Amino acid sequence: MKNTFAVREIIQSFREQIIPVFCSSGTLDEYQFLGATGTVYVFIWFSQLLENPLLSYVFCLLAFYPILIIIQKRCRDFNYNGTIFILAASIAMILGVGTYFVSSENNEFAGYIKKIAAISALFTCGLCFIPSKRITDKDVSSFLLKYPRIYAGMCCFLTVIITIYFN
Repeated sequence: MKNTFAVREIIQSFREQIIPVFCSSGTLDEYQFLGATGTVYVFIWFSQLLENPLLSYVFCLLAFYPILIIIQKRCRDFNYNGTIFILAASIAMILGVGTYFVSSENNEFAGYIKKIAAISALFTCGLCFIPSKRITDKDVSSFLLKYPRIYAGMCCFLTVIITIYFN
């Protein structure tokens, strides 16, 4: 009986703490942003431990949508529409995941693309250091994420095209 109560409590905590982070409304402060992006990247890292490249690739594609939503919510926290950060994260994810199977030793161009992806990812990490304004307009959002699922789908499609091109 106590085990059932503990499981219900864990599930309730999960619903209250984790799920709201990944819905498209609301804001994230610096620490919530770090926690949410950390959760997504641990998810990606875990998929790479499975030593199945195709499964890792699919997990990386599935991470597009949560990353975009997290960035939008963080930008909304300091009253910025976030278009530049969303573009930087999109470039990092498209180029990084698109060249996932390509060795830099076999293709010199792929090495440069991976460096561009890393620089874009570092630019997006700058969101951790922008202080919250606490007075936010809940309707501030990038025009890119007016339809976030369509945008994430287009990013995934471009990633698959880049993967096919380099292989």
